[in-house]
Amino acid sequence: MGSKAGGVEHGSTPRERCRCGTASVLRRGGRLPFFRRRDSLSAPGFSHKHSALLLGVLALCVPLSRPTPAHSAEPLGPPLRELRFLSDAPVDTEGLWRLMPFRVGAPVTVTQLEEARRRLELKGIFRRVALETVREAGETVVLVHLERKRVIEGVRVRGRRNLSDNEVQRLLRLRSGMIYEPEVLDAARERLHRRYVQDGFPDARVDAVVEPKGADVDVTVVIREGQPLTVAAVAIDGDVGTLSDILAASVKDLRGKRPTRDVRRQGERRLLRALRSEDYFEARVQSTWEAAGQQTGILRFRVDRGPRIVRDVQGNRHMTRRKLLGLLDLEQRLIVTDGTWRELAREMARAYTRPGSIGPPLRWRSRRVIRRWFALWFARAVATPSGDSRSPETPRSPTGSCARR
Repeated sequence: MGSKAGGVEHGSTPRERCRCGTASVLRRGGRLPFFRRRDSLSAPGFSHKHSALLLGVLALCVPLSRPTPAHSAEPLGPPLRELRFLSDAPVDTEGLWRLMPFRVGAPVTVTQLEEARRRLELKGIFRRVALETVREAGETVVLVHLERKRVIEGVRVRGRRNLSDNEVQRLLRLRSGMIYEPEVLDAARERLHRRYVQDGFPDARVDAVVEPKGADVDVTVVIREGQPLTVAAVAIDGDVGTLSDILAASVKDLRGKRPTRDVRRQGERRLLRALRSEDYFEARVQSTWEAAGQQTGILRFRVDRGPRIVRDVQGNRHMTRRKLLGLLDLEQRLIVTDGTWRELAREMARAYTRPGSIGPPLRWRSRRVIRRWFALWFARAVATPSGDSRSPETPRSPTGSCARR
């Protein structure tokens, strides 16, 4: 199998020679290069002092569980006989009993009392929670003292004329069964007042009347809208050139309306549509309100028409220019950029690749070709002599004028 030289047997194959060489190195007390030990703690510059410091930092990072005091698990007295809820308002005693960690017939501990208080506070409907234990007839009774927050029984709105009932309810966000909190009611009044100011009622007032109803309350929202603002005139500023008459005609019916957010946006869209009809696709319009009297003002539109863009289509033989340019409704777009023109080019390419978009539909044309091919085959079959056993020659697909029709 192998020869011996110097007391070490050398194999004849590479694997045996590798195994023999490894055995000789280990027998002499050497260390193989690929079994070299890499110890990060014994690296140069890393002393035992550093390793002790590292172990101390790791020990501080490990969370330590606080041991439970022995007196917290000790029973406070005899077994529990009853759990009694004492509240200043009606509460769901059955639902609260299911939350409690107590069990009738088992002793009560301090840990259970703390857990019960924590669960009741997490409900969020009590202002005050207190628990105590008393003895009755030699058994323990747990008394739970609760002070419940007031609940909104009903919400009424008065004085609403210009806003719909659904819009008012959406802004107030108040409904029956909610916990009454003064800061929540103030935020609801502020949202409704802000909406009235945006709709052109600067003198609007929104008040809330809270009336007690037993342990709960009724909320009445009183709205005083006041006199609305009115658009006395519409002004168009900017270098509009010869388009002044066209732009003024598009927004002339805004006079006499309230300068609400919707009215101002409507005027901006109309001006943009008029500008784009004249090939000013990069125009910008911005509206402002300028008070001119106690309840009147001027609605101003600042117009920047930008450069005029001339659209042209070349090479269209099967589709009209008007049809290709009308694939995108550019007048309805809020903004037109270079990406809009690329989108229009893609729509033109799709229009040319749709079936039936160029010339007659593809299905109708194929049926006509099949009918002509069958007629030609039948004419040749009839012209073949009856005594000839050969089958008529299969005609080729029609070419020339028949195929192009």
